[in-house]
Amino acid sequence: MDGLPYDSSLRRYLDEYNQRSLSFEEDALPALPSLLSVFSRTFECGFLYGIPEMFFEHSLCWRASGTKGLQRRTASSRPIESRFESSDLPSWSWLGWKGSVYTRSQTGTRVDSN
Repeated sequence: MDGLPYDSSLRRYLDEYNQRSLSFEEDALPALPSLLSVFSRTFECGFLYGIPEMFFEHSLCWRASGTKGLQRRTASSRPIESRFESSDLPSWSWLGWKGSVYTRSQTGTRVDSN
């Protein structure tokens, strides 16, 4: 498992990010790249809607964290011409939901075969 990125910092930042209040909920994706650019050096395959592509299937196993639950991000009443091109956020990504999320760790466990 050598060479896998350490993801506890990513998980913490994404959870904090997802609890922030945005003026327009559909801006959750356009506001994310600056945060993810720091992590792109270790998650070399990049991200798809906030999910590391190198652990994509595993990372789909996120869930609500805490007692407040999640609220679906929906497009605002902002004029369509001033919205970003892709303002519909997928329901399969934590990014499509507002609130505290728990993402499973990607950190592997070394097993000694001796």
